[in-house]
Amino acid sequence: MLSLDVGTFTPEGDLLSLGQAEEFFLLTRYAPGRTYAHDLKRIAATGELGPDDEKRAIGLVDYLAEIHTLKKPDPVLYRRRIRDLLGHGEGIMGMLDGYPHEPPRLQS
Repeated sequence: MLSLDVGTFTPEGDLLSLGQAEEFFLLTRYAPGRTYAHDLKRIAATGELGPDDEKRAIGLVDYLAEIHTLKKPDPVLYRRRIRDLLGHGEGIMGMLDGYPHEPPRLQS
């Protein structure tokens, strides 16, 4: 199968092709402050923690622990996520995921 286009539906229900798009963007509301990456770069450059760094790191750890507490009993999904972690799910790994977990044996 060959993909011909990528698109979206407008609020009016019309189809909008993205086939001629050159650059995608994400528009969000303004949030004052600096990104966490700024803090990490500062820590890497100075080798020192600021007054709020430990509190922010603990907050991030708590958030990550919370979102990873729900486990789904899906071995195929679990293997796919491991592959995505190690590389990416496209290419050979993605093709392998398209086959049944227990493929039928070939008859000679």
